[in-house]
Amino acid sequence: TCFGGLGRGPPLSKGANLDAGRGPPLSHRAKKISGRGNTGRTPNRTHVAATDPSKEDQIADYIAAMHVAVHTYGKKMVICADETPIRSEGQNRKTVARTGTESIKIRKVGNEREQCTAMLAIPVQGRKLKPMIVTKGTTNACLKKLDLGKNIIGAYSENGWMTSQLMVKFMNESVLEHTKGNPCALSLDDYRAHWTDEVKDFAQCNNIELIRGGNR
Repeated sequence: TCFGGLGRGPPLSKGANLDAGRGPPLSHRAKKISGRGNTGRTPNRTHVAATDPSKEDQIADYIAAMHVAVHTYGKKMVICADETPIRSEGQNRKTVARTGTESIKIRKVGNEREQCTAMLAIPVQGRKLKPMIVTKGTTNACLKKLDLGKNIIGAYSENGWMTSQLMVKFMNESVLEHTKGNPCALSLDDYRAHWTDEVKDFAQCNNIELIRGGNR
């Protein structure tokens, strides 16, 4: 939601007030929200972060960095990327049986707990980049079960999670395919696989400015 106002004015000047025209500071808004009554639910992480001055500074710094990046590279060349888990839950949850039946046997395929990771990226402009699916495995043979098309990058790791090597692969096959090597910015959270020397060196050599986003 922080990209809605990007590209709508000149770059921020030094000492610019980021809250100008946006209402009271985040911490004040969070206090007003928290004063509406305790519902017994876990507080929203955004509100919790807003009441922490250090988190508020991080948010302001991130917004400023993205604002400058959009004016430097253009909306097409400022990309946000992140991972999300994908669980194999293709099992039908509905059955047909006689009324009053106490138990019903369901045949399973044996991979109900298998998990993949999807690495997704989208420029501020709005057109999605080629995604990458990371599955659990040790050889290319494990990719056959995914039946991926030519517009999806297939990859694997021992636990099905993103690694430093796979992050470089994603930048090489998805980000650079979009930017053609032209200068750009890539926004990532602080997951350790995003910020290894290997990733930072590759980014520097390929005109990719890395912008650190929020905590994972």
